[in-house]
Amino acid sequence: MTDGRAKLEMVVTALASQCDGARRRDGRGFSRADAQEGARLSALTNAGIPWTVSDAKRAMELASRHPVQAASLLGRSEKARKTIEALLREGKIPPMSVVGDSEQRPYNFCSLSSGGRNVYLWKMSWIEDLSGLLAGLSEISRLKHGERLIRIQRSKPAEITINGARKRFERWEIPYNGTTLPHIMKLAADHSFILDPAVGRGPDPVVDELRRHSRACWIMRNSTGSGIQAFAVFDLDRGDKSFAAAVKQEFKGKFSCTPSDDWNWTIEWSSETAWRVARLAQRFGFACDRTITKFLQPGRDRA
Repeated sequence: MTDGRAKLEMVVTALASQCDGARRRDGRGFSRADAQEGARLSALTNAGIPWTVSDAKRAMELASRHPVQAASLLGRSEKARKTIEALLREGKIPPMSVVGDSEQRPYNFCSLSSGGRNVYLWKMSWIEDLSGLLAGLSEISRLKHGERLIRIQRSKPAEITINGARKRFERWEIPYNGTTLPHIMKLAADHSFILDPAVGRGPDPVVDELRRHSRACWIMRNSTGSGIQAFAVFDLDRGDKSFAAAVKQEFKGKFSCTPSDDWNWTIEWSSETAWRVARLAQRFGFACDRTITKFLQPGRDRA
């Protein structure tokens, strides 16, 4: 792409290609707030389904928040990058084609959850072979990822943002890992779910291997406006009140735990906390990445 011939679908698809579902704040792709909407719009384009007028309007809103990143992805020359950036800032990059809001072909959506732990199968329209889909889900639920059982949350209403509005649809929730991924991809293809590009790229291989254990701990680094911020992620396959109490006692003000995901904790990783994080992981039997295990080597002092 060399000039203003860029189309809005190209911009959204390029941004989505960089996106990991906002599992981490790496300054690439869509923000955590926009990741799912960007993924849906990109999935529609990849499936050959034209956007609606409302889709195109929303796509322009999302894309205009990332003009520099989009321009760097699409522009092959400095002149082209400046042109694309300027057009995005002005909201003047058109879509290839649009249809009326009532004219779009019905679809269902397979997306990655925020944080990347699960895949959602959103039932947004009629599923022709529902019994076949349910049989495939039942097959996945009999698998294990290492020591971990695959626990699928059965169909239940949930909210998704579509073009800025919250809407409720039924969805299934499937743990996302190297064991379930090929089965998820087959289900999506067999039952015509449009696919979030981040799903097909697969989980982080190091983290995925650690999560074969019932308890895993690794370091996650996020890009921020002021630099890189690091956290130790403690991931459990089920709740542990003793572990929760130990975190709260040892790391006051330096941890977080999402109420809806209380088996996963993040603790600030720094020269001050590193040794204590490593000892906590050892005490409660976590499989750890190399950054953490080096603090457990014989002769390593607290400094």
